[in-house]
Amino acid sequence: MINKNNSKIIAVVPARGGSKGIPRKNIKLLKGKPLITYTIEAAKKSKLIDRIIVSTDDVEIANIAKECGAEIPFLRPEELAKDDITDLPVLQHVLKWLIVNEDCNPDLMIYLRPTAPIRDPEDIDRAVKLLMDSSADSLRSVSLVKEHPYWMFKLDENNVLEAFNKDNSIREYPRRQLLPDLYIINGNIDIVRSRNITDNKLYGKKVIGFNIDHEKAIDIDSLLDFKLAEFILGKND
Repeated sequence: MINKNNSKIIAVVPARGGSKGIPRKNIKLLKGKPLITYTIEAAKKSKLIDRIIVSTDDVEIANIAKECGAEIPFLRPEELAKDDITDLPVLQHVLKWLIVNEDCNPDLMIYLRPTAPIRDPEDIDRAVKLLMDSSADSLRSVSLVKEHPYWMFKLDENNVLEAFNKDNSIREYPRRQLLPDLYIINGNIDIVRSRNITDNKLYGKKVIGFNIDHEKAIDIDSLLDFKLAEFILGKND
């Protein structure tokens, strides 16, 4: 049985009931299962996560998450469930609730978005160890960019192409092999030290990156993304 007061690593799964792009996205079925269950199942397979807490304002999402094995110690307040809410106040709410109600102040909080259903539990544990073995304030998963910004352009008022990055453009890097590796944050795994949240600084000053493959980094924001996720998951069946 979990000693909640001694929980050091807590996964937080944010799951609002509302969604502009895809209605009820977080519980839309993906290969027969609600989307959120993939994230909870990956977190349950982690060897280092002590607890999984779903932060939601929605009773139906809460019930599905609870059936899958996550904790729902509270329902998220309405003011923290609006479209423009950012990650920091959501995590602050979770941390404050834990401290006030359970005297639990974890070392790390892992932010696992349910819109990233293809997540490797071993990646979660490797990421945790990477942060714990470092002096960094936080960790964010990244992937190599597919479309390199050195090859991007703007259109002026006359539709003339202008290099987006004039100091580093396709003229200086005419072949793809010459382009330096650049990475984009993919939202698959974010880990922060709780002290950051207390200090009102989500990621802190020093952030390390954790590189994962593009197939694992899919972030569902459209029906096309759902189809792509179904295809990738089908390959692993």
